[in-house]
Amino acid sequence: MKPLRRRLIVTLIVGAMALACMIGMGVYGLIRTPTHAAAASSATVLPLPSPAPTNVTQLRTLAHTKDPITYAEAVARALFVWDTKSGLAAEDYQSVISEDADPSGAETSGLVNDLAAYFPTDAQWQQLRRYNTAENLTIKRAYIPAAWAQAAASDPSAVQLGTTAVTIEAVRHRTGSWYGTPAATSDPVSFTVFVACQPTFPRCHILRLSGPNTPLK
Repeated sequence: MKPLRRRLIVTLIVGAMALACMIGMGVYGLIRTPTHAAAASSATVLPLPSPAPTNVTQLRTLAHTKDPITYAEAVARALFVWDTKSGLAAEDYQSVISEDADPSGAETSGLVNDLAAYFPTDAQWQQLRRYNTAENLTIKRAYIPAAWAQAAASDPSAVQLGTTAVTIEAVRHRTGSWYGTPAATSDPVSFTVFVACQPTFPRCHILRLSGPNTPLK
């Protein structure tokens, strides 16, 4: 990857990366208590046993496409569609994305750091399993943001051909159970996927991600 192009992408996402460490349990915490449940109780709450995993799910690779928007939508689903009852770990879902990184390897380590802001840690995954937690995603809009077009136009030599930013606006759905009671939450989520397609590569590959809810507009 050209150094100038890399600096441009890093500059655009550095502010978002600063928020990654603030995600913690705020994003990956347990399902929120249903509103009809008691807000507080003097009784001791015992931990739930972790349910046994079902048959291990076979994950699909990212779509092989030359269309950056179609590809970015596939990345979005890979980020936000998972099930703790699948028999898989969070890193298994994460690897679907990291294994399709920039073939040159220039952005792989940065991408792995980006992904850490989106997926639960191993400890958080085990906690989520106690509540049969699963996630899904409804994509509302996918588009090339004006900020990327302006940045690329300001210095065309800094952007290798086929490099594009795609912003995703969606709703994340999380379901599970709270001590036997079904529970669900829905929250808006937005982010930007930086991809490299033709003519740099025969098909699209992921370069980097913005921080969660800090997309380019």
